[in-house]
Amino acid sequence: MTTKTRLELIIEALDQLNIIVPGQAPSSTIINKMDEVFDPVGEMWDGLGIYYVDDPGEVGPTDGAIESSAFLALGAYLANAAASKFNLPADVKLKALAVEAEQTLRTLSRPASTRKFLQTDAGIPTARRSRFNYTTG
Repeated sequence: MTTKTRLELIIEALDQLNIIVPGQAPSSTIINKMDEVFDPVGEMWDGLGIYYVDDPGEVGPTDGAIESSAFLALGAYLANAAASKFNLPADVKLKALAVEAEQTLRTLSRPASTRKFLQTDAGIPTARRSRFNYTTG
């Protein structure tokens, strides 16, 4: 499993906001502005049960180990949350991407299905089989 850093997620969110020009490094002012939004949004993800980031990194932004499977969805959600911080008007496209990202993050963080049925012997008559289908767990 590969991971991304906090800075990479911030740059992804800035890219989705079209704040930075492709190939151009964002200024430290812009990065710090997005970094201020990162922790409150991360706490909101956890509080709402949307997604939990094990190692979000430190303010600065430094370090972090964000799963690659959730990287794009987290970037879209973070971009929508930070749009007003950059004086961008409410964008329907960003909102739609954030809603889709929330659904993706909920899917990624849901627990595995635990309801499984025990196999019954084919020799047991059909009328009695239903009593032997106990769930495990």
